[in-house]
Amino acid sequence: NDPPLVHAASLDVWLVSEGTATVITGGKLLNEKKRPGIDDASGSDIEGGTEQALKPGDVLYIPPGVPHGFKDLKGFRAFLIRFDTK
Repeated sequence: NDPPLVHAASLDVWLVSEGTATVITGGKLLNEKKRPGIDDASGSDIEGGTEQALKPGDVLYIPPGVPHGFKDLKGFRAFLIRFDTK
């Protein structure tokens, strides 16, 4: 799994096409480290986030500034559309 992220000035829209996963959103990004050259910060985990099951057909919206990460991926495939909000 990739580390959880937060985007300062972009939003994500995920369109789930296959498989399942659990998304964790909100809460606090632990051990946050800014990634050079982009508006992302990554972390080791999310504390106090909300978990939600994802399945094909689901649409997930992640606003700017909201920590998010995925776990329990089982054949998970999704299209990511990212919008710059600046």
